[in-house]
Amino acid sequence: MDLPQCKTEDFRTLFQPRRGPGFFPGAGGYFHGCSPGASRRIVFFGTDFGTESYWETEVTEGRGEKRTQKTLCNLRCLIEEAGVDPCSCYLTNAVLALAKGDDMTGNDRIYKRKRYRNYLEGCGEFHRTWISRHKPDLAVLMGTQNVDSYRRLIFNRVFPTLEDEWAGFGAPWMSIYDAKKELVRTRRGEPDVLWMFHPLYRQSNPQFPELKSQAEKKRRREEIWARTAQHLKSYAWHPSHGGREPGWAPS
Repeated sequence: MDLPQCKTEDFRTLFQPRRGPGFFPGAGGYFHGCSPGASRRIVFFGTDFGTESYWETEVTEGRGEKRTQKTLCNLRCLIEEAGVDPCSCYLTNAVLALAKGDDMTGNDRIYKRKRYRNYLEGCGEFHRTWISRHKPDLAVLMGTQNVDSYRRLIFNRVFPTLEDEWAGFGAPWMSIYDAKKELVRTRRGEPDVLWMFHPLYRQSNPQFPELKSQAEKKRRREEIWARTAQHLKSYAWHPSHGGREPGWAPS
């Protein structure tokens, strides 16, 4: 499958993925200690791959992203807590590009410009094709950009039921958790969809404007993290098993 291309000075779309572990397209789409050929039952969508400078300095030839990269570490802790085999997961990003600037966050302001709508639709078609081929059981959208901007601009054709399920929700997006709507059971033949806050912020507090104290925010964060792990647990799967029954535990 060829990556969608776009001629622009704002970001880079023409580059070769590394074969090592980490988020595709920057790396191979798998965790350290896993192989690239295993069946992928759960696909995790980050937002974008960050910047060119990050890719050049953090992703080395044949090694992929550093084992200590915070998002990878926190995400792996979560799925192991849920009893999910890391080798049954695939890691990718909604936007399959590298930003030209130095800012690792906030690049959705660039990608969602009207002149790049066709490119984002191309990213959505790339994901739709991958999902139709690999047929994962669950797709996890990580971060507010995926439930906000990219839900409409990228995932609208990949997961068409999301528009109805999450209609009426807006910032603060944690209201989806309050309504117990973070897990969407889709139509037969499509993966279910789970939204979670970005694992980069596992040790920090997402915005809970209704909560005043840091202790309250921490408790709220831990509740959401535990609920996310519980959702993932119901999709735990190991290649040696024929279904979704948990059959793996971290060593």
